[in-house]
Amino acid sequence: MDRVASSPLHEKLGRALSSQELNAYRQKRRRARASLSCLPPEPVTLLLFYTYAPTPMSKHRQTEAVRFSLNSLKKNNLTGRLRIAREGYNGTLTGSKKGVRAFTASLEMFDCATFGNQRVDFKYVDGLPHNQALKGLKCWPVTEIVTYGFDPRDAPLDAGGHHLSPQLFHAAITDPDAVVVDVRNFNETIIGRFA
Repeated sequence: MDRVASSPLHEKLGRALSSQELNAYRQKRRRARASLSCLPPEPVTLLLFYTYAPTPMSKHRQTEAVRFSLNSLKKNNLTGRLRIAREGYNGTLTGSKKGVRAFTASLEMFDCATFGNQRVDFKYVDGLPHNQALKGLKCWPVTEIVTYGFDPRDAPLDAGGHHLSPQLFHAAITDPDAVVVDVRNFNETIIGRFA
């Protein structure tokens, strides 16, 4: 009888295997792998958010934020883009429901002043088909989280407006003098439309 000395099963059994035993073992492993590949891929969660820090970050803190965020994104298997400016964060990301929520929880731990006490209105879209996952991952430092093309001194953060609930927003846009400037990116426009 032919004996094969080296295989994972050989290590487990502590004896040499015949060619027939080894072939049977390999077939069983192939069938197990094939059955796993037939499982439907896990649904995708899309995460959209941007937030301004209560006070601008130092350059050093911005570098730390990029490093921390990139590590957490990789750890939680997220894809997409995260822009981090000294003024705040802007992200369009995808991953598993569990991974996305673990990432947002890690941000709350890392930067409590910006993300703590539910200060950020994270937009989660759960249950998307697997083919809607964003490709690749990029997390990088930028000058502005949303590029408007004007000097930040012309629009200081402390002179901002007031957050409106969806109901108040919809009421406000019925005013015939209201002007709405939509600065969402393509992925954000998929989430919803203005009435």
